[in-house]
Amino acid sequence: MKDEAVSQDHAIQFHLREYEALHEEIEASTQELRTLERYAVIGSGAVWTWLATTKLEPRPPGIVWWIPVLFSLHGIFRTGALLSSIKRTSTYLQKMEKVVYNQEILSGWETYIHKPENRKQYILTSTWIFWVGLLIATIIIPLVARY
Repeated sequence: MKDEAVSQDHAIQFHLREYEALHEEIEASTQELRTLERYAVIGSGAVWTWLATTKLEPRPPGIVWWIPVLFSLHGIFRTGALLSSIKRTSTYLQKMEKVVYNQEILSGWETYIHKPENRKQYILTSTWIFWVGLLIATIIIPLVARY
């Protein structure tokens, strides 16, 4: 009986640490999303600024203007992977919360934010608007730039 109680206590402590670690993983992935956006814009701007102001002779080939498209595409694919990972982790945390919480009184954060009345897609929507906008910009700028 005593061994069972100790085992149960270890399991609770394990799941508590696991829950905290998974929340930190979601936080880190969210920060990585913002960092990725920032560096994609900075990288694109740096390439275009250099190309627009360089005094090299002969001028760099026109294909170099398209390098920022690669930043955008990489960002889109990486964002998709990070969001998929966040969703998978969030789903697991919701399952943990259902085991721990009495759903009528308190549901846990992950469960709460995924209820239909609490689901606000502003962050997700703005993330995809950002990447689509950057992709469009990285396609249009080389088309209108003078090589």
